[in-house]
Amino acid sequence: MPWLKTYFARVKPRVETSLRAAYATSIEALDAELAPYQVDVFVTGPSVWQKTGYLQPYDGMVQGLLARGRAEGFALAHPPEERILFRSGDYYVIRTARDRAGAP
Repeated sequence: MPWLKTYFARVKPRVETSLRAAYATSIEALDAELAPYQVDVFVTGPSVWQKTGYLQPYDGMVQGLLARGRAEGFALAHPPEERILFRSGDYYVIRTARDRAGAP
């Protein structure tokens, strides 16, 4: 609950991880970011890469991730077909390496 003292300290690392995964430039980087949280699937869509700003205190981080992704390409703009569990238009639900390894 956001009004609790420890909320931001616990949530901030997770938000930062999800942002680094969303803007990853390789599928391996996405897997590495999500592994500590034991994530099996990830949902993404084009609105992520079309945004030019983000909420504080994450906007500076996102600006750097956007610049890097625009230069190197966003891994999830065209995820590997074998990773796609579900697709609706440009939106994907993809498997992570954890799920592909058959982890519980």
